Amino acid sequence: EPKWGEKHESDHDWLSSGGHRRLGEADEAYIVPLVVTPRPVVPMPVQWPAAFEPDHVVCGADGGVVALTSSGIGAVVPMGATAGAAATTMELEGLLELGLARGASLTRSGLLVLTSSGRLASCPLAEGAPRVACSALATPPLPGLVAAARASAAVELHEGRSFHAAIAFPGGRIEVFHFDTQEAAEPAWRKTGVVHLPEHVVEAQREVVAVSTGKDHLLVTADDGSTFR
Repeated sequence: EPKWGEKHESDHDWLSSGGHRRLGEADEAYIVPLVVTPRPVVPMPVQWPAAFEPDHVVCGADGGVVALTSSGIGAVVPMGATAGAAATTMELEGLLELGLARGASLTRSGLLVLTSSGRLASCPLAEGAPRVACSALATPPLPGLVAAARASAAVELHEGRSFHAAIAFPGGRIEVFHFDTQEAAEPAWRKTGVVHLPEHVVEAQREVVAVSTGKDHLLVTADDGSTFR
């Protein structure tokens, strides 16, 4: 029987919210621009490591923030950090053996990282630890991610037993996948939906630079800063 490693806790509610079902009902769909009230950008009062240029920023349910480079160098900002607080630097050991980080999420137990090989890595966090040991989960590689060298991706854990992932390919195509560790048959990633950026965005040759999963939707950011839901 497969060993799934340490159980993660997450407040994410993908299946019961209906997001998984809605994506699966249609083969393909288009996403629409996210209309929000403009607000001023307020810099976070945190001292980041010198010359630190993260590729990913993830937030936890408790308010903690982790910034991460694709090569596994990170900086942690704990919940309730005061103005001028210094982020704690860490290194994800063993991550590069699986590939570069393409997407990540922050659970109560630590980081869940989707790598460029399609494998998932579990990286338990300990407060103030400069090195974090990452290990591969016993999930098969996420299909399609290896072939898409520049793809952005996201991954979430649902109730400690199933994963949801999204891959944004060049050309504005985003594929959504589901993996249930407790399926009666041999567990496998299953594609549950495909969405596209609006045609005018694709025609302007804009590419996706970030994708994240919400309770019942995806948030997709293009390289001009526009965001779609």
